[in-house]
Amino acid sequence: MKNLLTALLIILFGTVIITSCTKTELNNPAASDQNLNSKKLNPNVLQCGTGYHWDYNVKRCIPDCPLDYHYDEVTGDCEPDGGVGGGIGPDRICGEDYDEFGLWGLTISDAVDSIGKWHNDFQIRILSEMQRENVNLFTTSLQNFLQTTTCAFAATKGITPQNTAVPNFDLSDSLWPSINNFSPSAQIIISDLESLVDNYSESNHASFISQCNSLRSEALNLSNENEAVCVGFTVSVAINSFNYWKENLSGWQNYLTYIPDSNLIVSRQAPCNINLRHVGGADVKGALTGGAAGIEGGPALMVASGLVVSGTSSTFNILGQAATCLPGAIGSFSRWVSSWF
Repeated sequence: MKNLLTALLIILFGTVIITSCTKTELNNPAASDQNLNSKKLNPNVLQCGTGYHWDYNVKRCIPDCPLDYHYDEVTGDCEPDGGVGGGIGPDRICGEDYDEFGLWGLTISDAVDSIGKWHNDFQIRILSEMQRENVNLFTTSLQNFLQTTTCAFAATKGITPQNTAVPNFDLSDSLWPSINNFSPSAQIIISDLESLVDNYSESNHASFISQCNSLRSEALNLSNENEAVCVGFTVSVAINSFNYWKENLSGWQNYLTYIPDSNLIVSRQAPCNINLRHVGGADVKGALTGGAAGIEGGPALMVASGLVVSGTSSTFNILGQAATCLPGAIGSFSRWVSSWF
């Protein structure tokens, strides 16, 4: 009997000690440390530090993430939900569908800025190649040159041109595409952008860019991610395009407006009166036309169409405007068709 009583006392004493140690451990801030490397936690321990909770999958305390965010084991932080319709705002992450453009993992804010900048890269590439190969509006291989250069540039951005239509050549202002399939919120942004473009003048350039930046923010907050990217990169193209043409239009004019004669003597004439609003407007309408046409096909078709149609629209427009004051140039140029690819 004495031995049994002793055994019971030992068990009771041991239990008290274990319980006491466990409570001490739980009340110790170090025990709720979210860093696995510094402290291993018992899966049954639910007490984590303020702003953290126990995750039974990773078996550690992880941060409490806000709505539309998730804990990322790689970054060790809360990240915006990705994928179409995942989360709201400019910090949404581009999913795997954007991988071919090198945009996977970027925020949609950074993605639309990249696409807008690519427009300028394309125009720089076209003019540089024209100058390098001495191509002008009388070069019989001009159409093939533009086709080859466009395809080569598109390839550097992961774009497959066979899925993208190049618009018909048009000297006049092209029409704004139908936006009936966009949400009411997206339609308002596009209508505001249309008004800004149609009323653009070089004297109100700073105000134009400022208002476009506001529209860009509105676009990135659209709830539908495809719409946010499509409308967002259209506004981004507007910002980049009008900045580019304001700085570089004279360089294009000076290069394009000369007439080579049969003796290969170049006769330069006064630059044509190329309308900056028409050129920039062609870019913006092209971006929206291409993006809207491809939006149902997902990011791959939407981005590819938006970029290619926007870049070629302004190229055709400026070449066409330049050709109007060069006798003989417009005849062959205006007969081009859109079936390049």
